Amino acid sequence: MVDVEQREWGNILLAGEGFLKKVIETNSIGFADEHRMEQRTWVVGYYLNNARFRGVTAIREIEGEIKGGKERNELQEFITLREKLEIGISEEGRHPKEVWDESFEALKRIFLYLSEGRKR
Repeated sequence: MVDVEQREWGNILLAGEGFLKKVIETNSIGFADEHRMEQRTWVVGYYLNNARFRGVTAIREIEGEIKGGKERNELQEFITLREKLEIGISEEGRHPKEVWDESFEALKRIFLYLSEGRKR
């Protein structure tokens, strides 16, 4: 992962610019490109925010389903998860590992809900 000190906006924007420039010029990115230290500041944020965005989208669908008849407690649980995911990683001082752990727990809960739905 990346340390908080490396996640300053200037570094993130420069890394993102370099990363996207390579994609445009070569039409390819490999693990080595993503893992390169000067790129990781941007790549970490990209993947974390992408996962959080997808989690928010899934939770909104679940909330719509729950409003159609499920318990209020379960609905509130998903609303709380969605609100956490919507914050993103731009919060000052949050370590990417903390954000990853929070995102992972939310996504596990989404998958659990979806797997329980298939058993009904």
